[in-house]
Amino acid sequence: MDKRAAAQILARVLADTAVLTVKTQGVHWNVSGGDFYGVHKLTESQYEDLFAAQDELAERIRALGAPAPATMAEYLKLTRLAEGVKGNASEMLGDLVSANEALASGLLADIAALEKAGDPGSQDILVRRVQAHDKSAWLLRSTLAEAPAAEPKPVAVPKPSSAPEAAPVPPAGSEAKKEPKAEKKKDKKPKKEKPAAKPAPKPEPVREAPVAASNNGGGRRRLFGVKADG
Repeated sequence: MDKRAAAQILARVLADTAVLTVKTQGVHWNVSGGDFYGVHKLTESQYEDLFAAQDELAERIRALGAPAPATMAEYLKLTRLAEGVKGNASEMLGDLVSANEALASGLLADIAALEKAGDPGSQDILVRRVQAHDKSAWLLRSTLAEAPAAEPKPVAVPKPSSAPEAAPVPPAGSEAKKEPKAEKKKDKKPKKEKPAAKPAPKPEPVREAPVAASNNGGGRRRLFGVKADG
């Protein structure tokens, strides 16, 4: 048996499993929407299975006499998967479906390589992992198909109105320019004061008619204060 070759194959599978664990946890934490609870519980059971698989793979690598990769830097260098995507529930679930299907397909090639390395024990572990990823992809696809699609909101169409159209509102700049004119209109010219009424003409003195004086003694008459002889 080629233990070194077998350990290298398992190290790559361990890296794939670790990255998929983080992707699944990301959906478990961040998913939202109407089917939140179902997806939350489903992804919880899946990442718990992936944690257990990591432990089994690492122990098998150690049994073959090789060190097991144990850092994210090593995992990201060895993995065949991309890191998780951010988006809505449908996008995140679709990403998990693709990751599980890709990992299951890669494991089939790894099983064939382990056969050449003469390691049936490691082959047995990977066969069980293929079954687990096939099931996870199926459950995720079913959940994704059952998720209700968001219906587009109806757009309100305004009804035609018989009322006259309102005058267009001038832009802000034009209003500022018109303000001084409006102020000029408000400033009204002072009203001219009416000339004082002319005083009424003084009435002319009325001359009294001469009054005939009575005969006084020697027949004199007084006319307008002048003595006159009869």
